[in-house]
Amino acid sequence: MVETLSYEGLTEPWKVELLVRRAKRAGFRGKDLEDVQQELITHVIQFKYDPAKCNGASEATALTALINNKIKHLVRDGLRYGKYLDRFGKIAKQKYEPDDLDLGDLDVRLAIEALPNDEQAVCKALGQGYTKEETQKHLGIGRMKLDRLIRQIHARFSKLGLNLDQR
Repeated sequence: MVETLSYEGLTEPWKVELLVRRAKRAGFRGKDLEDVQQELITHVIQFKYDPAKCNGASEATALTALINNKIKHLVRDGLRYGKYLDRFGKIAKQKYEPDDLDLGDLDVRLAIEALPNDEQAVCKALGQGYTKEETQKHLGIGRMKLDRLIRQIHARFSKLGLNLDQR
């Protein structure tokens, strides 16, 4: 028997065990396995078997297909998020040297270092002379996201009393 979180009274135990087996087969272990169970259990509970819609497949086969599909989406979303963090993390971890940014003011440098990674990356790219279009391509983000990040940076700097419009 597979170790599972208890969903007694919400759904049949075999359905939860099926969910756990499929998640383990996809490589989930420990806390990640618990997270997958919690993420997908609502889909399992809401699953209503209808033989007519399942082309004669058994309830277990239909539920397995649903679980596999949901796990595939979780893995895909996790990979996308990991790539996003990796891309901005690598860019933001680069040291700001005097030649990289011609800001000259230590307060501005400290403010940039306190920004989230994606906003730091935008500051660095723009500080190196990239246009907005070049920054979008370099960071792999869209125009609307870049504009939003720039507005957020401007708002953060304004709260700190750093008015960059006059520089």
